[in-house]
Amino acid sequence: MKLSLNYLMRTDIGSSSVTVAYRANGQYLMDNVTVSAYEPLTSIHPSSAETLLAVGSSRNIIFKGGPHPWTGKPNSFSREIALSDEEIIQVDELDDTVGVSIFKVTCRALGQATLTYKVFNKPFFPNCYSNGATAIVQIICSKPRYIYLQPEFKDSKNCPIGNNAERIMAHANQPLRLVVVVKDEDGKRFDNITSLNIEWTLKPSGIGSFQVSTGILEQTFVDYNVILPMTHYQTVIPKNIWVHSQYQLKLRIIRNSYWQS
Repeated sequence: MKLSLNYLMRTDIGSSSVTVAYRANGQYLMDNVTVSAYEPLTSIHPSSAETLLAVGSSRNIIFKGGPHPWTGKPNSFSREIALSDEEIIQVDELDDTVGVSIFKVTCRALGQATLTYKVFNKPFFPNCYSNGATAIVQIICSKPRYIYLQPEFKDSKNCPIGNNAERIMAHANQPLRLVVVVKDEDGKRFDNITSLNIEWTLKPSGIGSFQVSTGILEQTFVDYNVILPMTHYQTVIPKNIWVHSQYQLKLRIIRNSYWQS
């Protein structure tokens, strides 16, 4: 009897049945195997497989890819989610469809934790191996170290003053939107800071107001029908007395009890 070794190459996503038949000396032997091809299991949001959150803040994580259930054997399909430290991170499953899984993670304390997501089909027989894929997302729960205000203009390219300047030119009778960028001590930008206790101050106080007096506004976007973080901002609403006047804008983040010194 001769042995033959053949290789199969995936050309598309799906499952196929491969049958091998052998006839010799009046004997007929046959066996078959199901071959499944799938996209790699990856984190598409965040695409970097890392997210930075303030304690008390949360965000949605989307995984895509991985093996699909075997045809005719849906009970063999299984998914597992694991956290390296449940005291730092809380995870809740929001939705699951074929190929896309959505989880909400919330920072509970300062620190780092890994979220491991595994998708696999259980083996049919005890001596068989399971077929699966794994994706990992690093979640960092940190405290803020740096904060920046960047004015947002419709025609920012033609503005004579850059958006990182300490002095900002603004229209006296039009709201001014300020993008708020908060970073940790390593210079990484937070994906969500809505849990931070932020105070805003205008000097002189009677020349305008804020869209929100405390806290921060969040701009999001939608992908796979899931709300995802984009940026944070505040809007300054001026009064007419701003004409030919100067003002100072200050903000501060109040220290929280869970921040370690």
